Amino acid sequence: MKFSEPDEESSGKAIPPAVIAVLDAHLPEFRPTKERIIGNWTGADLALMYQTMYLIFRNTGRRLTEVMSLRKDCLREKEAGQFFLIYSNHKEHRLNRRLPIDESTAVVIRRWHEHVVGLDVITDLRTWLFPSPGAQRVSRAGHFSGGSFVQAFNAWAIRYPVHSGCRHRLQR
Repeated sequence: MKFSEPDEESSGKAIPPAVIAVLDAHLPEFRPTKERIIGNWTGADLALMYQTMYLIFRNTGRRLTEVMSLRKDCLREKEAGQFFLIYSNHKEHRLNRRLPIDESTAVVIRRWHEHVVGLDVITDLRTWLFPSPGAQRVSRAGHFSGGSFVQAFNAWAIRYPVHSGCRHRLQR
């Protein structure tokens, strides 16, 4: 019997399209549930990070932990303008997976990358696309961890009704 790997190199959709349409219409309202400043990170910086994570999660269908643990150099471009996201499937212990992504997702990643360069980040954490924003908030891995994102996402998403009363809740 031949073992075959699951197809990880194609985008999935973790959120139903009707829910995406509603959430996208309210994207600027997606922010942390508590306004705070961490180092020189403002509420606007944290909101942009949350919005960027959501867009990558939405566009790729990767698990939230896979998005949060992206490395700063996760974006690759091959010939003919095809972009790839390099990520790790932690659940299956499969590192450095390559996922084709569209240009709009690459633009979102580049925009956040350029923004985070200007923020205070502990030197050891600069390898992450989404570093922990403060020394007191550093996860064991060093990248941003999901608790406050999940809480903020659920608080944001529950405010907007979608077709047939369906509401989407995110879990870690």
